[in-house]
Amino acid sequence: MKELVEFHSGHIYLTSQEGWLLATSSNTPLLMNSTTGPKLMMAVDSEDQVIRLGAEWLKQAYGDDFAPSHEVHAENARLGHQLYYIDSFFLNLKRLPMVGVIIIPRKYIMGKVDERAFKTLVILISASLCILVVGCVCIFILTNGVSKEMKLRAELISHLDARRKAEASSNYKSQFLANMR
Repeated sequence: MKELVEFHSGHIYLTSQEGWLLATSSNTPLLMNSTTGPKLMMAVDSEDQVIRLGAEWLKQAYGDDFAPSHEVHAENARLGHQLYYIDSFFLNLKRLPMVGVIIIPRKYIMGKVDERAFKTLVILISASLCILVVGCVCIFILTNGVSKEMKLRAELISHLDARRKAEASSNYKSQFLANMR
């Protein structure tokens, strides 16, 4: 079993349907000493941290007993501080039905894809922010001339209004003086 996972540095282990550890790809012991002699170890009691965490994750997610037709395929199982792929399969042998579990770190399978996805996300966010800044600058440049023209127009209107008022006042004074004669 060890040769099967050397390339991806994952783990494979076989258990009985009840959860007794039968074989692993690591060097952890399969037997534990008890008062009655050596006894098979449960997968949740394994000394290998990944096997123990994987067995606990499977037990928590799917309960104690697996139906023989039930296979698990999880892409983002968090074991400790790392994401793993967990796949389980059944070996229906006549006298000893077994459950096989494969645990492979996600970074070995999807590492490049996840890295590219993160880089793509950063590039898209950066491009969006750049487009936003360029758009704001363009709006400022394009509206700056219009706002100056509007200010000049408002100033011209206020001057014309003041001139009209002054002329009206002058006409009023002229009429007043003409009436006084």
